[in-house]
Amino acid sequence: MTPRPPDEDPEERGERREADVEISASYTAKSIRFKERTRARTRIETAGDLDVEDLGESGREGLPDEPEVGKTYRNVRGGKRIAARVRRPPDTSR
Repeated sequence: MTPRPPDEDPEERGERREADVEISASYTAKSIRFKERTRARTRIETAGDLDVEDLGESGREGLPDEPEVGKTYRNVRGGKRIAARVRRPPDTSR
């Protein structure tokens, strides 16, 4: 993937730009119980000399931020969006 040149970048014209890369997932459950503490991490990596702006977000209903081990939660749902804008960093060699 090649980032747009600055003259083609909507942000350079004062416009908001959508994500260049996006992956979304969602879940629903009538009931769920955690056997161990949850660990969720996301990381966006690029090859080459690119700047990445993370636009990810997540949400859930029926679950606290840190669910209790062994407790049953009912009627839960949620989702995760992993998204980023990618651009070539400014040339600072001049």
